[in-house]
Amino acid sequence: MNILLFSRPVHSGKTTELLDRSAGQPGVFGIAMPDEHGVRQMRDVRTGVSWLAQCLVPGMAGQAVETIGRFAFYQSSFQRANDLLRNAASARPRWIVIDEIGTLEMSGGGFRPVLDEILQVGSCQNLLLVVRDTLLDTICQVCGHWPCLVAERLDGDLFV
Repeated sequence: MNILLFSRPVHSGKTTELLDRSAGQPGVFGIAMPDEHGVRQMRDVRTGVSWLAQCLVPGMAGQAVETIGRFAFYQSSFQRANDLLRNAASARPRWIVIDEIGTLEMSGGGFRPVLDEILQVGSCQNLLLVVRDTLLDTICQVCGHWPCLVAERLDGDLFV
């Protein structure tokens, strides 16, 4: 399995670039977390279907949330996304994309359970992880024995 770490500073357009490059490409499965009108969403990169990820009023959510820094995310959103990623991995696609692997994952939450499963089995040809530049070394260690390439830009024909 090849691992590509797509890494730049926070708020530098990584998610937008990823969605632009992966749109309509067969064999690309995964999750992106775009910021839409100031609120984080989860988006299936293959179908374009989105759902709410960010809880704006955690104390009044009425459901379980995962909090990291100033953000609170619905656990049910991560469960749905992780299920989608597991289903994709079982099909052994050309690409699995996870946007993003961050401090929540480093504490064992968010996408970390499914990331560990993918890394353990090597369940796709290529794995693209969106990572902020400050976590690059840590994420490389998480990837263990799999070699990691780092890119600051995605080539236009990457997913072709």
